[in-house]
Amino acid sequence: MRQALDLLYSERPIDPGHLGTLRWHGILAHVEPRLPPSLRHAYRQDALFTELRRRDLLDVARTLTSAALPFVPLKGLVLSQLLYGDPTRRGSVDIDLAIPPELRRRTIDVLGSAGHHHQRRQYTEGTVEAFHCLRHGTLLELHFTISTAERFGGLFGELFGETEKISLDGEELRVPRTEVLLAYLLVHFARHLASQRALWVEDLRRLLELKRDTMPWDAFLALAATHRLANALYVAITIVDDIFAEYR
Repeated sequence: MRQALDLLYSERPIDPGHLGTLRWHGILAHVEPRLPPSLRHAYRQDALFTELRRRDLLDVARTLTSAALPFVPLKGLVLSQLLYGDPTRRGSVDIDLAIPPELRRRTIDVLGSAGHHHQRRQYTEGTVEAFHCLRHGTLLELHFTISTAERFGGLFGELFGETEKISLDGEELRVPRTEVLLAYLLVHFARHLASQRALWVEDLRRLLELKRDTMPWDAFLALAATHRLANALYVAITIVDDIFAEYR
């Protein structure tokens, strides 16, 4: 991740050999002004694929909404719209939706009936179900928990509590309330220490900047205490704080 952070937060020149790093870390759009001409095609190609994912997300959202099935988008296009004001600014390769676990079977049936292709993958304890979207084949993952670890079940349930709404091309989609979103992003960061992406650091920086004057810290601490998240949050906050300090 070190090279990616240097590319993201410094004025380090970008050469064609950095393309793989930029894509893996989801930050190609963030360094767009510094891209050499040879990488402009890759940037436009990624923007096209993002547009196809946007259309697939809206299709799925309308299908689930019509069936009165609750869902909350995780990361991806909705987070990009919230934090960057543009769904194309945040690199991603799939669509992730959180679904209440008790609605697993019904959600699978509704999406299958709408023509989305169910992928028979072997996920532990059925915590994730995968589809390929009907129109453009985007990978769609339905998440019924944050982790098989029992201690994260409470935080997952908070995703469906009081939420905010965000508009994506006129479609209203749900976003977890601020303290839940912050906790989720930090837990996600801590759970993937072996495959961290620079984009996740920038997401946190953007969220803290966006909510600089309104971040509900008391509610965040209460949430952490209620669901016993101290260890995971401490690990993530320590790493991210060090990065913030180094890159000012």
